[in-house]
Amino acid sequence: MRHNEDLIDLNLNIVRYGVGRNLSTAEREYVQNLPFCLAKLKPTAEVLRSFVSATAETRHPKNSLDVISINRDYLNFARLVAKDILAGSTEEMVMVNLTWDQAVLLSGLTNKKITHIAACWEGLVFSFQSTTIARGAELHPFAALYHAAALQ
Repeated sequence: MRHNEDLIDLNLNIVRYGVGRNLSTAEREYVQNLPFCLAKLKPTAEVLRSFVSATAETRHPKNSLDVISINRDYLNFARLVAKDILAGSTEEMVMVNLTWDQAVLLSGLTNKKITHIAACWEGLVFSFQSTTIARGAELHPFAALYHAAALQ
């Protein structure tokens, strides 16, 4: 998987944001071994397409800078993977938990639209279960991989 380092960085940032503290060694190791993104895009492709169209002229962000930053990081990573998905690496749909329609939409977004969504979508544009990390970090490293995959 060519996005491995970016995936690890994104997952670590998502977890740090989600739990609101630095990670323990066990949590960090758990996250660094995950073969998929912990976040899942909340809106469907149709909802996101409508949002971008309806709010294209909005200049006032609804989110704080930390939410804008994590949203933008997630959307940029998802867009990069979506482009690979459309180029034939369809197995990566599982890695980022996207539907085909979401991948098509994301792959066509510009930097300006990504920043707009990151700033104007109310709250996080993705969902994340922080309990996955706490439970997974308590497991044996081999079992932890299966735990994370089962909860995805």
